[in-house]
Amino acid sequence: TMYELRRQYHCAAYNMLTAVISCTQNKLQFYTGFLFKEEPSKGQYLWENLVDLDREYHFAAELEVPIDRKSQMTAIRDEVHALSTRDSSPGAASPPFPRRYLSSQYLADSSLGADISQYDFSTGPQAYPVVSTSPSSDARETPFFVSEEKVEQDALNTHECMLPLMKLLDHLEHNKINPEVPKGTVPAEMPPWMAAIHKKMTEGRTHRNVRLFLTRLIVNRPKVFQPYAKFWLPVLTQLVLSGEHGGE
Repeated sequence: TMYELRRQYHCAAYNMLTAVISCTQNKLQFYTGFLFKEEPSKGQYLWENLVDLDREYHFAAELEVPIDRKSQMTAIRDEVHALSTRDSSPGAASPPFPRRYLSSQYLADSSLGADISQYDFSTGPQAYPVVSTSPSSDARETPFFVSEEKVEQDALNTHECMLPLMKLLDHLEHNKINPEVPKGTVPAEMPPWMAAIHKKMTEGRTHRNVRLFLTRLIVNRPKVFQPYAKFWLPVLTQLVLSGEHGGE
């Protein structure tokens, strides 16, 4: 339908913007403003354009068959300059990184193609060699962390934007763009991007499917949200008690 095509267009645009911001920005305000914040007074909504509001989600209390888990490969550039310095010292062995991983097919042919290989927000283990644009580019390459995780292939995890959002949160944590929370302390406030999600979850007019999608994101990345449990526990408890979670 036209509605579904429009939704898929928004998802593709959002995933592309996620890759661009991740490759070019290291300040939290850009992530919040471009990827999480809404302006309802101006008619600018985010999640309603990404999530299928017409779909009915049903989750059985007991599974008839085991949930299918799909392996996903992710490559994130190591930003620790000390490692690069150590590997480039005289006599140091060459690091075993024979391949680069292309993070976005959307920008492969654009002027950002040289830098887009920094982060992998793709949906599978797609490995492509990146063509060097400079004779000395190999000397400036930094290693990659390549991780693999098994993702449950349920109705929410198979959404076009779920994996890019999960990897975006990993990127914020790995590169210390998120405010660091010392162990044993309880933060007084949430990061701006998380506060925007929290506001969306607590607004009365927020659609049930949007709440389910954002809740699934929280469940997929518990370590990111755990330090802010005092803010999220009441919200998630209310969702369960409301009966809007699609469970039996």
